[in-house]
Amino acid sequence: IDSEGGVHAFASGMADKEQQVPMTIEHKLHGGSTGKTVVSAVVMQLISEGKLDLDDNVSKYLGNYNWYSRLANATDITIRHLLQHTSGIVRYEFKEEFLKDLAANPPRTWKPEELLAYVLDNEPPFEAGKGFTYADTNYILLGMIIEQLTENSFYNEAEKRVLKPLEITSFSPTNTTAIPNMAQGYYTEGSEYALGFKAPFLVDGKAQNNMQFEWTGGGYAYKNSDYARLLKSI
Repeated sequence: IDSEGGVHAFASGMADKEQQVPMTIEHKLHGGSTGKTVVSAVVMQLISEGKLDLDDNVSKYLGNYNWYSRLANATDITIRHLLQHTSGIVRYEFKEEFLKDLAANPPRTWKPEELLAYVLDNEPPFEAGKGFTYADTNYILLGMIIEQLTENSFYNEAEKRVLKPLEITSFSPTNTTAIPNMAQGYYTEGSEYALGFKAPFLVDGKAQNNMQFEWTGGGYAYKNSDYARLLKSI
């Protein structure tokens, strides 16, 4: 983004080293946690419409679930705490049992409640609002609240509210193993961030592992220029 707000895209290197495919500005990259930007934008719209408040207790929306009281700081966490990672709820994605289950069945499609199950009955590292610990779990809860309030799937609501109005077309939900024009991904098997997955990320254009579990904790692949346009606009 230049000083006048214009977006410029550049590419170098390889989109796939083994296949000798050069990187172009049309290739999509896995966005990981940057997808939380879209989630936050939808939440702020709902707040501006009076359907949600930053200081609403999360129990107002999810308290009827029989598992809710087993979340850390369940009676005290607010929408603000989820957005800011100050809830005291820890990461499900690095839990040993989750990693085992993920590696045992890479194509599995996960429900939000199944992800939350890995952090139930965990002692919080601090009282709500009294510390910081980054956790996708916070944004899984926000995704559930968005779907409850809008009676729509998160991806459809985000498309309608954020991406379509901004004429951003390259954002692809990572709820499928086949995303067109995706650049290869590389990581070291066995490292923490490999999550027990096989390397490389793509084989014959398809992901070896289903990243669907990210959902509102990330959940998108996109052209970098479109992510810059998103940041410029919101």
